[in-house]
Amino acid sequence: MDRSLKLSLASLGIRLALAGLFFYAGILKLLDPLAFQSQIDRFQLVPFWMAGLAAVVFPWMEIVSAAGLLTRRLRKGALAWFALMLLLFTAVILISWARGLDVDCGCFGATGGSANYPWYVTRNSLLMISVGLVIWLDRRVTRFP
Repeated sequence: MDRSLKLSLASLGIRLALAGLFFYAGILKLLDPLAFQSQIDRFQLVPFWMAGLAAVVFPWMEIVSAAGLLTRRLRKGALAWFALMLLLFTAVILISWARGLDVDCGCFGATGGSANYPWYVTRNSLLMISVGLVIWLDRRVTRFP
């Protein structure tokens, strides 16, 4: 197996994992947008109406970006959206942690559970590394699967 094919397969595997994760997260949020709106509101960063807008928009951004990640033409844009969403989500988590709030991230639907900020930051950091790794791998491949 040549090097280019190995890199392509590695990129494909990471993209499939990222797409599956974000698609799953988006679907869970879409199933109960009012609960997700309440979850966003608990962060106390935006007015309730804006939390409602975010509760409708963010799940679709996750789903569309997940689909885009699997297409050659939309991959770069999807990776950029993933990076921006992860940066935003991490900033919200860090702000809430610094403010002493105990808010579950709502990443996979509203659970109403207790916050685990160190895990949220670690998970988001690993996801950002995965996004960066796909970008790095794709730049080294002569053809994309």
